[in-house]
Parts: sequence; C-alpha cells; structure tokens
Amino acid sequence: MKLQEIIQEIIQEGADFMGYYKAQRSINGKMETVWTFPDGFQNKTGHLSNNSARMVLDTLGLDSYFEEAGPIELDKFINISTQWLRKHLDKQSAEIPTISDENPGGATMVSVGREEGYMNNMIMAFNKEARRFKSEYPEVTHVAFA
Repeated sequence: MKLQEIIQEIIQEGADFMGYYKAQRSINGKMETVWTFPDGFQNKTGHLSNNSARMVLDTLGLDSYFEEAGPIELDKFINISTQWLRKHLDKQSAEIPTISDENPGGATMVSVGREEGYMNNMIMAFNKEARRFKSEYPEVTHVAFA
C-alpha cells in the first residue's frame, strides 16, 4: 500500500450534509432510539472539508462544532438559511484572497481563498438540498454535517 493511500485511509476528514430521523432499532437485542437516514438516501451537495462545513454553519449563526452539536431540525435549518439568503440578496459574501507563506528551505503554506459570493452560493445549495430532503424523504426531520 502506498503512503498516500495509507494516509487517506487513516484520515477521514470532511463532512457531508445529511438528512436524519429517529427510529427504533434493535441493538444487541435491546430496542433503542437512534438517528438514521432513509433507505436509498443520497445527498447531492458533495463532500466538504471540516473547515468549509464550519464556515457555513458559523455564517448561519449555528454551532460550528458539528461533531458534538448533533442534528438541527430540518424546518429550522430551512428557515435560518432562507432568512440569511433574503438578508444577503444584494450583498455577496466577500472575496477571501489566496495566501501563500513561503519559507526558504522550509514548507510553503497555502491558504486557498474563496471568490466573491462563495458563501451565498454554498448557503443556497444547502437550502435547496434541505428542501429536496423534505420533498423526497418526508420522514427526514433533521439535518447535520457528518
């Protein structure tokens, strides 16, 4: 196995936008309530880095530590993201320039920027995805990055 393959296998960094609901499941012979998603569930927003997911949540005023925060009510997410989009209808999110920090004889650190309106586009995509969950998977009650 190549080093890069080993690293990719070990580091499971990133987040997907998922739709959930609570269901009763038998675990070790005992019925428990667990978060699950519908059969055949698919998200269409793609995989984000943890940092990108945090930026989206933080921009919406939601808990950006999604690993501990748990799912948010689907309708609440739709309402918050819709309000944000309406408030920023004619106001694009600021460009963040790419920054490169080169150290002679050392590592070069690159912080990849974002184009103007990037956050508007991301929030619109997740708002549309949440609405799609609601129509295609009526059992979904909550959403989260996971």
